[in-house]
Amino acid sequence: MFNLEPADYVLINDGLFDVLNKRKNLMVYEGIKDGLKAGIKNKYCYSSPYDPLEFVILDIYNKPVIKNIENKKVEIFGIMSIIKEEVKNAIKEFDTIYGNVCIENILIRGIKKNEVRLNINRIGIQDLIGAVLYFEDYFCKKCNLKGAYE
Repeated sequence: MFNLEPADYVLINDGLFDVLNKRKNLMVYEGIKDGLKAGIKNKYCYSSPYDPLEFVILDIYNKPVIKNIENKKVEIFGIMSIIKEEVKNAIKEFDTIYGNVCIENILIRGIKKNEVRLNINRIGIQDLIGAVLYFEDYFCKKCNLKGAYE
């Protein structure tokens, strides 16, 4: 079992904040004192580095949540997501080194969109900066969007 002591979170967040501090519109929330749900330790919201009108949201959990993904119980340490223009024939779910990616079709004000969500696994939380850069590289760039899904 991976144990994240409070000191480990500080180390992870310091390095992560240095990377995210360069992003536009960065908002950082910490725990219940900033109005987050009881299970969320930190929330980061910022504009995509490739499209300032799209926002990336990163939630880091206080402790891992067990989810049933593809009939397996998996520990999820956080979720990173973005809402993009709809891509038809997108693969709906696949695994990466940093966790499982799930793509859902959603409707926003009558417009079809895709929500791309990375369920951060143990490797992803240990290398959170790598997970963030991977997510941005594959799911925030418009030019990579279609190729990353199919």
